[in-house]
Amino acid sequence: MEMIKLVNGKGDIIERKKIDYTPNIKIWELRGWKPYVEPKVEPKPEPVVDNEWQPEVKKKSKKKGK
Repeated sequence: MEMIKLVNGKGDIIERKKIDYTPNIKIWELRGWKPYVEPKVEPKPEPVVDNEWQPEVKKKSKKKGK
């Protein structure tokens, strides 16, 4: 049997048979239940790795008064 997940305003999720849900959609919506849509997870971009070696640049300090 095909099942459908429903979610209400509080965030509660229930699972019911689709054959029971389909003829009674208006009643479910009046009670605050709607079909649950799973959020899509976007893949995180991988950090760019610079393969070229770069020497560390040191700053020269300035001495005042001498």
